[in-house]
Amino acid sequence: MVAKLDLILLMQLLLLFWIPPIVFNQRTIFLSDLWNWLWVPFGLVLVLKKIPKKRQNEVLFFLTEILLVFLLSWVHGSTRPLLGDELRKIYHLDFFQTENFQPLKEFINAFRFLIWTLSFWLVFHLSLKSKKLNKQVNFLFRAFGLVLLAYFFFCILEQFSPSFRNSYYLFYGVDPNYLDWKLRSFGLLRSPHEAAAVFATSYFLFTSFFKQRFQLPIFLVTILGIALTRSATVGVAFLIAFGVLLFLKNRKNTFAKVVFLSLISALVFCTYLFRDHPQVRVKFIDFNYRLGPWKFYLTSLCSKWDSFLFGFGYPPYHVDNSYLWVLTRVGFLGFFTLGFFLITGLKRIWKNLDLPLKTLFLFIVLSGLALDFWIYRPFLNVMIVLGMPLLALNSSKNLLYRENHDL
Repeated sequence: MVAKLDLILLMQLLLLFWIPPIVFNQRTIFLSDLWNWLWVPFGLVLVLKKIPKKRQNEVLFFLTEILLVFLLSWVHGSTRPLLGDELRKIYHLDFFQTENFQPLKEFINAFRFLIWTLSFWLVFHLSLKSKKLNKQVNFLFRAFGLVLLAYFFFCILEQFSPSFRNSYYLFYGVDPNYLDWKLRSFGLLRSPHEAAAVFATSYFLFTSFFKQRFQLPIFLVTILGIALTRSATVGVAFLIAFGVLLFLKNRKNTFAKVVFLSLISALVFCTYLFRDHPQVRVKFIDFNYRLGPWKFYLTSLCSKWDSFLFGFGYPPYHVDNSYLWVLTRVGFLGFFTLGFFLITGLKRIWKNLDLPLKTLFLFIVLSGLALDFWIYRPFLNVMIVLGMPLLALNSSKNLLYRENHDL
């Protein structure tokens, strides 16, 4: 499986970007999910068979903890309080689905997030064991580069061709009457936020892998792609992370520091100057509006000890915050469990990562404040398919790390 990992991951991307979901019994089925569900359990079985005995207990403990996090949150969903009436009455939030506990549907949701979580771990460790990792990563990046470029032209075509937009809306099952997205491009994905996240994430990944090559075209595609989606949250987070990246790259250059500080000052000044512009004002109103539901969700979580520990399960609550999304689904117990494994893993490899990868995590932290990254299939799949092998490649440069991190 290690030898064919690049082909398995490429299939994951192609299914996600080019194959429309199938609607069956009022349920949207993504073939990329089904493919993910097939190869991840198979890969875990192969990995567990090859684990040295000295590490079996550690790996089994990790897998058991992750499984329990999602299983407990799913079971506890049957006892969650129903918040829909208050959310509709106070904050005018409505849902397209019932918030009553639906065992099968919510089990599928829990299983999907479990598989995504395990995919990160599995791809990273399988990549570490690959003897042709550099070749595989090179293949994945060049293949995805073509996919992303084609997708970028789809976004342009969508912006200037209403007939094309309506045709693929019908083909991909997107609601053409959703007014907020009427003038925003997102190609063959499900929302402009997903598209913007893909463009921004891809920039840092490509910059890390290609180093000094293709820097200008990668940057132009990213900026134009985010502009076409009109996602302010992703745009602001990307510009901050990009500015930090430039600053760190040129931190010994006094002129670069002056330019960086000048740009930050100009951005703040322009924001203040145009604060009453309708498009700027609506962004501030939108962000301030989100604070109310966030506070309501946190208050509801803390009102009962079991909700505090295990969350609400997998109701259709719209959160617009990655951290709060995890808290409402798996509670504080799951949040700190997942956070512990994530921080521990990053701590082991952090010193081996280059600046673009480090600023990628800054971008994720910032944009996660106002976006539900955990439900963005394209973002998660790009991080699994490209991000994890690239992290492994950076880590494998440290031979001592690779020798000591045997599966």
